[in-house]
Amino acid sequence: MSRIDKMPRIRVGREKSNHIFGRRSFLMAASALPLMLAGCSGEPGSKGVEPDASAFPVTLTHAFGSTTIEALPDRVVVLAAMEADICAGLELVPVAMPRIADTPWFRRAINGFQEVRPIHLDDSQGVPIEDIAELKPDLILAMSTELSAESFKQLSAIAPVIAAQKNDVADGWRELAAITGRALGREKGVAALIEVADALVTNAVRDYNGLDGATALYVEASTVQGADVVVHAAESIPMQVMREFGLADAPSLRSLSSGQSSDDGRLVSFILPHERAAELSADVLIVAVSGNELSEYRERGELPSLPRFGASPVHFIAEADAIAMQTGSPLALEWIGRNLVPEFAKLAYLSSRKNTT
Repeated sequence: MSRIDKMPRIRVGREKSNHIFGRRSFLMAASALPLMLAGCSGEPGSKGVEPDASAFPVTLTHAFGSTTIEALPDRVVVLAAMEADICAGLELVPVAMPRIADTPWFRRAINGFQEVRPIHLDDSQGVPIEDIAELKPDLILAMSTELSAESFKQLSAIAPVIAAQKNDVADGWRELAAITGRALGREKGVAALIEVADALVTNAVRDYNGLDGATALYVEASTVQGADVVVHAAESIPMQVMREFGLADAPSLRSLSSGQSSDDGRLVSFILPHERAAELSADVLIVAVSGNELSEYRERGELPSLPRFGASPVHFIAEADAIAMQTGSPLALEWIGRNLVPEFAKLAYLSSRKNTT
């Protein structure tokens, strides 16, 4: 299972309506994103950067050693949403990907240059080795996926596999994009992708001075009676996303994670007992729930079965919003800038008013 797709309760629903807010420069940049990324296209006749066949063979290192890609890949299978988004941003549509990667921003990115949609892999029971073998890929991207040594060996018998740099480490999207660019022969395209995403982030927060330095937490919760809370640590993708938009880790995150551990010494998330949820405190507290729970909250204005959080204002998210936060790809950042940054700013404002009264 992907390290950044660890929410089994999330289901991709219909695309939600975007918030409309007054930052014209952000909206203009966001609307131009598909055109700007088209400049990275490797499609015949594209005016953008062509894939560089002369870059091959190329050897990339990872947690299991190294992998050599002998020639420019064409049939690429990806095992996580991050890699799917980066491929889409470079106008290379994966042959197959997990269903969770079929997001509104992914579909928007590939709209117009690819009629055939990727096959959805069923990874609910682990890596679907046989299904992948039938697709006859020439490259498998799994940099943000937890792979066992056995799964890596089985996949390597099918096609070259690029695995994570380290096991269970949530690498940032820029590092993963750079690796993907080398693997696909599209390094120049990745540079453009990063430039566009950075500009979108800058424009998204320009009107929200209160975000800079406001503290943040990202947790997962459930209305199941007595269910514990999953807290995402500083190394996690959601917290990296928060920092992209100027937020800072809540001081309580350090104290709550003290004494927690992971196999490789880098903590991505940890469990907080239900009764300790009141210790969660931040200017911006984002709580991911299931789609049904979010619908119930919108209808009733409350979720009484959830654990009682601290005095922080809370914004509940589910489905596409939660996937975006847990993917943190350059395409997902655009979605977050449109749909969630205004909510971050609202919470930061409410917290500042509370602190001054």
